[in-house]
Amino acid sequence: MAIHQLRKRGQSIVEIVVGIVFLVPIALFLLDAGVLVLANFANDGLANSAARAAASAIDLSTSQGSQTVAYTAALNTANQFAESPIISKTTTSFLTAFSWNDSGTPATQGTWPSAAVQPGIGDVAVVTSMKVNLPIPFPFVPGSFNFTAAATQPIISIEQATTGSGVGVGGQGPKLKPVANPQHGG
Repeated sequence: MAIHQLRKRGQSIVEIVVGIVFLVPIALFLLDAGVLVLANFANDGLANSAARAAASAIDLSTSQGSQTVAYTAALNTANQFAESPIISKTTTSFLTAFSWNDSGTPATQGTWPSAAVQPGIGDVAVVTSMKVNLPIPFPFVPGSFNFTAAATQPIISIEQATTGSGVGVGGQGPKLKPVANPQHGG
């Protein structure tokens, strides 16, 4: 009877070891896949944030948007993203391309990817890129991946021509005429 129990124990140990040999690589692969998915979401969010910052940037001297101010706002937003051993910049900044189109001819800075669409009139577009290093590299799988994301936002800081509708600067609502307030002696 003792020999039979020893065989069962030995068989159980072998089953556990074989199971671990298969389960550990699967778990590590899932960890790598999770890092890639999260990095892709982070890059998309970064592109949207940079485009939104550029679209709403206002030159205080003219109270309107300008390409230079918008590019600086997008660059500052992109540079706030923290690098880590897993996520790093592909160039000197996460922002790799910028395009401002307030008059029909886009003004582009950086290398615009052929797959990305140029912004239409009244839009600003940005492209961000990041390099993602896998935490656990596997044989026959690249140790790093490059992600690129593009985002377009309407420029909201350009004064639009009004045609009697009362629409104000860049969708900020109607231009209101100040009304005297009787409580303040006006």
